[in-house]
This record gives sequence, C-alpha cells and structure tokens, in this order.
Amino acid sequence: MKRVVSLGVGLLALVVSCKKKDKDATPPSTGGSISRVAVDTVRTPAGREVYLYAERNPLIEGYNRLWLQIKKADGTLYAGSDVRIVPLMLMRSGPHSCPVEQVSGGPDAEGYYAAAAFFQMPSNDQEPWKVRVYIGANDSVDMDITVVEHPQRFVRVKMFRGMPLLYEIRPAKLAVGSQDVTLYVYRLDMSQPMIDPAAFPPAND
Repeated sequence: MKRVVSLGVGLLALVVSCKKKDKDATPPSTGGSISRVAVDTVRTPAGREVYLYAERNPLIEGYNRLWLQIKKADGTLYAGSDVRIVPLMLMRSGPHSCPVEQVSGGPDAEGYYAAAAFFQMPSNDQEPWKVRVYIGANDSVDMDITVVEHPQRFVRVKMFRGMPLLYEIRPAKLAVGSQDVTLYVYRLDMSQPMIDPAAFPPAND
C-alpha cells in the first residue's frame, strides 16, 4: 500500500521503527515523459521478445516501478490483457516472492505494461532475484535483475500485533519543515505460499 502524507518535521524526530537471451536485440526506444532504463531482454518459448524496464538499474531494496514491452514474433507490439509478473528470489533455503503492484489490463499508448515490486532484500551471486513474466496461460520467461541495498538502508521489518510489517518511507532523509512523505506498508499472509505475491498484501487493514 502506498500512502502520501504531509508531515512537519522539527526538533522532534519520528522514528518508524527454454530461455534464450538475444544479446543482439535492441530494446525499443523508451521515449515519452517517463524515464525508463533497460534492465533485460529475453525471448520467450513462443518467440516473443520481452523488454523489462525500471526507473534505475540495478534495482534497489524497497519500491521499484517496472515496465514491460512485448513484441510478437512478427515484430509488432503485443497488446493482450493477460500479462502478469511474479518476482522470485531464489534463496538456498527456498524461493520467495515479494509485494507486487500487478499489471492491470493492457498496455498504454506506447505499448508499455506498468507494474511495481517491493524487494525486501538485495540479491547476491548465490541468491539472485528474477522477474517471471507470464503471457497468457502457455508462455512465460524469467528476466534477470540485480537488486542492491537501499541507499539509506531504509527498508524495515516491524512487528505489529504479532504480525511482521514491511515498510519504506520516502524520502528517507526528512528536512525541517512541511513536506510530502510516501509510506509503503505490506504485511505477510502466512496462509499463502511464499512464492506467490499474494503472500505480501498491502497493510491497509
């Protein structure tokens, strides 16, 4: 869940405790008013080219906006409404997902599908993150990503009423005065499998 609130900060500090990569493929232009950085390009078993973009590369712990653009085998843009993502961290103790703002409907006018993911820890050589992209019922592919530690190390886990909450506050450094603050808060639903983003719902209750 994302909430934007206005805070006045003064002397009192608030502490809130078959995959095939086509190396020669050229990602489509990112154009438009949104700055998108290319992250990975992969060809699916069905011959589609999937392009993954983010606000930055590498990605960081915490909230990351993501975009997908998909080209069909004939080079035209895919525009179906059956695209979804499942981030997976392949830990030695077992894989898990993370909070996700799922793709909703079809692409925008430029052919981009918008989504977001909240990565709760950085990746490493032995335990990488992937973004699994599903296109319809019979086509999927894993995209390689790198997730680094949050610049201010400001992604936290806090126990609340016996339940772990995962949260981030932006900006991490608050100046004196009134300003907008964005708070991302998610909880853990132990009734769901950890490889399903549904296990990390917004903490809006």
